[in-house]
Amino acid sequence: MKQGKRPTVAQRKYIQSFRLNAENWLVVRDNNEAFVIRHRLSDKEKKLPRRER
Repeated sequence: MKQGKRPTVAQRKYIQSFRLNAENWLVVRDNNEAFVIRHRLSDKEKKLPRRER
């Protein structure tokens, strides 16, 4: 399983916009197709809708 990375400031704000605590989530994938985050403790993954750039 791929290891997640700490979110950047912009990614933290985006995660918080979904009412999630950004400190508990790691970024697995962030590209044009998907924004996938994984919970630090439970390893559950969430796929968030891609933001408009």
